[in-house]
Amino acid sequence: MVLNGPPNEAFRNVALWLYAGGESIFLQDANCLIMKTNQLAEIIKFLWETFPDIKRVTSYARSKTAAKKKLAELTELHDAGLSRLHIGLESGYDP
Repeated sequence: MVLNGPPNEAFRNVALWLYAGGESIFLQDANCLIMKTNQLAEIIKFLWETFPDIKRVTSYARSKTAAKKKLAELTELHDAGLSRLHIGLESGYDP
């Protein structure tokens, strides 16, 4: 689901997503952990409050950034409702 259009288009996209049975939210960006932990936790909490029927909130994260987070910060994100972080090598072609 893309929310970068006009507000009424974003609202329509959310409504269609919910109607179609959307159950998960993926935080776009290559590295959401770059944000301040408390700010990201607030966003995650907002998502759970706004969409109480979702099953999970997931995101990508760079391993270097994740390694810089303290365990307490990662725990805060988990407690806020971050279900999963995808950390790993990206495939690509670099001739």
